[in-house]
Amino acid sequence: MAEAAASEKGLSEEEKVVTSPDEDGAAALSVSGVYFICPLTGAVVRKDKKEKHLREAIESYFSIDPVAASIMEIHTFNKDQEKVRVGVETVAKYLDNICFHPEEEKYRKIKLQNKVFQERISCLEGTQRFFQAVGFETKTLPVPGQETTEEYYVLKEEMLSRLEDLKAYKEQLLSSGPLRAQLDRQLCVFQPSPEAARFELPNDFYNLTVEEIKREQRLRSSGESFDAEDKSHAGERRTKGNAEIQLHAAASPLSRWIHPPRDFLRTRTRVCAVQLCERSAQRRLAAL
Repeated sequence: MAEAAASEKGLSEEEKVVTSPDEDGAAALSVSGVYFICPLTGAVVRKDKKEKHLREAIESYFSIDPVAASIMEIHTFNKDQEKVRVGVETVAKYLDNICFHPEEEKYRKIKLQNKVFQERISCLEGTQRFFQAVGFETKTLPVPGQETTEEYYVLKEEMLSRLEDLKAYKEQLLSSGPLRAQLDRQLCVFQPSPEAARFELPNDFYNLTVEEIKREQRLRSSGESFDAEDKSHAGERRTKGNAEIQLHAAASPLSRWIHPPRDFLRTRTRVCAVQLCERSAQRRLAAL
């Protein structure tokens, strides 16, 4: 059964083997590693092979949809998301200029040696393939007033009749994000056994990448900000809650029966605690 499940997930023969306890009773690895599911192919791959598999999957996707594949390449393999944002917005402006002024030839040409192009776009992986996919071609053209030539991206003439497609490509580029492999939880059922209390995990569970560490820091920072904001309102909620209880207890003829524990009275649920105590007191009075 274990081999069949591993085969269905696409695991290799080495990954199907689960270490068992040795004769000395040493604990076996509870799982063989950390695995991820590729969102494009559905294949299950080890953590150390995840990025390689994503690259291969996106490369294969070029034969299906070159525009979508180049967009995935831009957003996934450029780690500096701020540079990606600036570069993507600059590409969008180039496409907007063409869509708004299709009759202007100057907007249909992009000089590759342009400083803005070099700093914002050329430095990003996948941008060259994107321009090719949406209808640009590389041409060497003479520089006006000079005897030299320079390279340009030039939009093909046929694309002028497909401006709506250019707009759709621009929106797709702006709205997309990195392609992320999903963690495979590898749910298992362990039978009752003395060994069930002993779990050994592979090193993959403890080895974090730089990107994962930064993400943990961002999550922790946002959590600390939330805690600080929550604490700033804690006193106000506590005072308001106490006032509500005192008012409710003073108006109740059964207030002498109410003795809820202090630890239980923390937020607005104190009022609910008072109501529960009143019901209990009414039952006690009925029994007298």
